[in-house]
Amino acid sequence: MHVILIIVGIVVSTWASLANAQDSTARGDFIKYCVSCHGEIGKGDGPYAKATAIKPADLTTLSARNHGVFPIVRTYNMIDGRGSKMIHGARDMPFWGEVFARDISARAPRDFSPDLVEAMMRNRILELVEYISTLQGK
Repeated sequence: MHVILIIVGIVVSTWASLANAQDSTARGDFIKYCVSCHGEIGKGDGPYAKATAIKPADLTTLSARNHGVFPIVRTYNMIDGRGSKMIHGARDMPFWGEVFARDISARAPRDFSPDLVEAMMRNRILELVEYISTLQGK
């Protein structure tokens, strides 16, 4: 019985460590890539906000502006940006999907498949979307 409890404890602590690592990665990406325009808590008041042609979105009101539901797909697509290149014309916000894919490719072994890089990039964006969802109502 004690062995089972020890194993369960190890599994739970490992899972918690991974969850915290993902959160810190998403928070780190938010600080590195988003804060300059969207501000520390996502209000759209970062130090570069005044230099953009279009005011950065207040990320804390995404749910409120979507009838109380966090717009996961729209947020994902806005961050990725690659699908809107030709549809919506120029935008101030970079295409983070391209940036993240280049970053992952640069750090990956040479034999990494493009599909694996794409999957890792999508996961990184999803983690960032999840982090942004925690900013709602702040």
